[in-house]
Amino acid sequence: MTTRQKNAAILIVAVLGTFGALFLLEKSRSSAERGGTRILDAIPADTFLLATVDVEPLRGSPLADPLRALGPGIGMNGKELQAQCGFDPFDRLDALALAIPEGEGVGDFGIVSAGRIAKDELLRCARTLMQSRSARLGTRDVSDFTLVEDQGTFAASQGKLAVRDGGPFLLSREPWLTSMIEAWDKKRPRIEASTRHMELRKELSTPQAPVVLVTALLPTKLRDRLKREMATNPGDATDPSNATMLGVLGVEAAGLSLTMSSGNVLDLAAELRCETEQDCTMVRDLIVKKRDEWASDLRLRFIGLGAVAQGLTVEAKGTRISARTRVAMDDARRLIDRLLELRSAPPNTAPGARAPAPTTTPGARASAPTTAPSARTSAPNPPTTTPSARTAASSPPQRPVPPDKDAGSR
Repeated sequence: MTTRQKNAAILIVAVLGTFGALFLLEKSRSSAERGGTRILDAIPADTFLLATVDVEPLRGSPLADPLRALGPGIGMNGKELQAQCGFDPFDRLDALALAIPEGEGVGDFGIVSAGRIAKDELLRCARTLMQSRSARLGTRDVSDFTLVEDQGTFAASQGKLAVRDGGPFLLSREPWLTSMIEAWDKKRPRIEASTRHMELRKELSTPQAPVVLVTALLPTKLRDRLKREMATNPGDATDPSNATMLGVLGVEAAGLSLTMSSGNVLDLAAELRCETEQDCTMVRDLIVKKRDEWASDLRLRFIGLGAVAQGLTVEAKGTRISARTRVAMDDARRLIDRLLELRSAPPNTAPGARAPAPTTTPGARASAPTTAPSARTSAPNPPTTTPSARTAASSPPQRPVPPDKDAGSR
């Protein structure tokens, strides 16, 4: 092989290697960078809890249909949006983030999203939805965002939508929305400045990027206040639960990840960071105890959580706790389906069961039901001499009714 041929071969290998590396990089990019928009750039550093969702892989998984069914429960009714706006956000979004601020009174939470939705398209959708609710729509520009807000009587307590060309799209109340816009504009520190958040996210993203990643920093002031309250009111000093609670309050940070692995399996991982090694030991023992209880709980086994708990491994090392388990994708789908059934079922009704029919005939005396009434189907005026278990538990104690002297003559 001549020198020229060697150089050409090296050049071809280098080009192929470069394209291969770029391809692998694109495939491994996390939800925070998907679609060319880094949603983390709009997350302020003073975030208490951060959750990110990589929507794209979930959309093609067995979990897609159950997740769509969850939409109306979290205020995202895909069918309603499809009818009024012409698209379902689940089909267009690529990445989603939820950020909860540390302090109180700075907004409940903020949502950052990115996807294949044009700014004008989203603005038209927002106008349509707000007008259908008789809201007084107003728009104004802040930085390179356009804010869509309700200018009615209760406008101050309503969330606002901030959109810009190319994304991201922000949804929150003030003043947290302003904090998110300032983070995007680099006018205040972003989440990357939070070392503990980023350390947990990096550890839970190895070796594969998760589809769901949650990290939380438990506020030191809150934990210290609870510790002082426990010291002021110690209760039973011999109660082991007091020591366990102190160990729980020693947890400084926690993270959780869900990763889609080969073979249609969901890997669940959790990481906790404690103030002291003793705190981690007590928390590990508590997790192991709860794992054993949940694994044998028939109710949890019925909805599919028993097997997940049974496969949980917990390890404490120094001031770190690592927990791992996994669940088949089909089992996870069935679990979400069962949770949806439980959410839609009437209280005290098993999933899929019909509500019990009334057991009394119209006009019958309350004191003489045809069958023993249940707590929920009893007559409106039950006799005070034989209250049901639910009535006795929920009503204040009543003076006993003396026996009717004439009862025997009737």
